[in-house]
Amino acid sequence: MAELNLKQIIDRLNAEFTGETRKLVFWYDDKAEFAEDMETVELQNAKIYHLQPDNQFYTKYFLERVDKTTNYLIYAPFPKPDVRGQPSGRHNAVFQTVLC
Repeated sequence: MAELNLKQIIDRLNAEFTGETRKLVFWYDDKAEFAEDMETVELQNAKIYHLQPDNQFYTKYFLERVDKTTNYLIYAPFPKPDVRGQPSGRHNAVFQTVLC
């Protein structure tokens, strides 16, 4: 497990998902330090969506059209894509969701 305490992270995430407003929290785990742990983590009032580098368009569709009410932690076991120089993040469908 990584230096950060997983329990502390889960507690903070659970606190983030309180309230009536739908929340989408993106977590880019640069070195995939928590990838194994994320297979068994359960959050209160939120589901975990495992983002992959090749499913960004479907993720955008899913979050904006299929399930528009559930809170999600979108966990990505890779670095956040560099969208500088890409107008409006047009080459990264999920980035557009983050901006909305």
